[in-house]
Amino acid sequence: MRLKQVLNNTFFNVIVSVSKAIVDLIFVKYCVENFGDNQYSDWVYIISIVSFLKLIDLGTNQTIIRTFIKQNFKEISSLFSFKILVCIFFSIISYLIISYSFDSFSIKYIENGKLILLILIICQIFHTTFCGPLSSLLVSKEKFIPSIIINGLYILLPLVLFLLFSFSDLLSLAYLNIFSIIICSALLFYFSKYKLISSKIKLNFRHIKLDFKSNSNFFLFNLLAIFYPFIEIFFLKFYLSNEILVNHIIYFRFPLLFIAFMAQLMTNYFPSVSRITINNPKEGKVYLNKLTFTLVIFIYFCSILIFCFNNPLIYLWMGDGYYPNLNLMLMIQFLTFSDGLIWSIHQILLPYKPENFKFKFFIYELLIRFSILIVLFNLDLISYDLVILITLLTKTVLLIAILKYNSLLNLKYYNKKVYLVLVFSLLIYLISYLFYSEKILITIIYSFLFSILIMYFIYNYKNEIRDLV
Repeated sequence: MRLKQVLNNTFFNVIVSVSKAIVDLIFVKYCVENFGDNQYSDWVYIISIVSFLKLIDLGTNQTIIRTFIKQNFKEISSLFSFKILVCIFFSIISYLIISYSFDSFSIKYIENGKLILLILIICQIFHTTFCGPLSSLLVSKEKFIPSIIINGLYILLPLVLFLLFSFSDLLSLAYLNIFSIIICSALLFYFSKYKLISSKIKLNFRHIKLDFKSNSNFFLFNLLAIFYPFIEIFFLKFYLSNEILVNHIIYFRFPLLFIAFMAQLMTNYFPSVSRITINNPKEGKVYLNKLTFTLVIFIYFCSILIFCFNNPLIYLWMGDGYYPNLNLMLMIQFLTFSDGLIWSIHQILLPYKPENFKFKFFIYELLIRFSILIVLFNLDLISYDLVILITLLTKTVLLIAILKYNSLLNLKYYNKKVYLVLVFSLLIYLISYLFYSEKILITIIYSFLFSILIMYFIYNYKNEIRDLV
């Protein structure tokens, strides 16, 4: 990938991510103030349910990128035929389930919840089965900028219109999603130049042949990416309270925006890793390790930034009502590091060797974590801080297992420079314990220390970053 192309992709990724972050922050504040904790928690729950519809492609959107690179139109035809059948099938099933079993979802506070859920599900099905392949076609050609902008527009357009006209009900937002999906579908169809290859794609619904063994790893990864936040939202909402769920969303909003940005940024490398590993597997492994090493340093560096400035940002955003304590902020920082690295690293591991994905490690982590939490809940010992602590411990073990037992990663790339960063961060924690109550003073101290850390990072890792690019 040329340097100019990487910089352009990164620039537009940053612009779209920052735009989504700003609109998202305004939307959360608007909902909490106008609809209250109960309605907003129901909205978050609905969105988490709808997210599962991203799985109906069974991981084929990532496979399409590799298939377009290989120019295998027979497989592409099978993939497109499969997606059309999936779209029709799940639309019918979703309608029947919502029509006859809506009460089982326990959506009690939001008005018109059934209609909102149905509209958002249909929009998500259409986006996954129609927009997904067209976006994959753009990415396979390394035309990231139109893909980044259009996919960002799909999320931004309804939220911006909803806030701009100050709608008083969330049903209006659901209708705006229909408008957004129509606009974005038209744009993707135009920019992907689908017409140029449409004659080579022969739809055949009777004879669909897919490599489900390869697709299954992408599917399982997508399943985990959706199920992880869903199970956390479900536990906080139904085992603790709507208020604690809203507080959790606010505390983790900036870390989650960063994690999502990093995962999205890593998709820029998907075609490059696929192309390098197809042509030269040995070179691809070296490239993968260099990329992973840079990720470890950069994400840890940014997690310290989250630790230092999350509270001031929350104050500027939501006011004085939300202020996590120091121990909670420390746990949020390390969760930002572990989650950011876990999800980002798999965006580049999967295109190299999908079968190397350690799905069972994630399942073990989920089972252990929520078994402990449910036992504590039954013993009446549960608290929000304890939930976060147990989550941090289990995810740290998960990250160590992924790094240690993945045959693609070589720990020789992690040298003594890493330990210097850790020592510097310990200094920040020590100062935090001494001056944490002095909000203005501690922010000034953080700013000074971070200026030093930035210079250190640039000086020590300029060669790694240049080699990676």
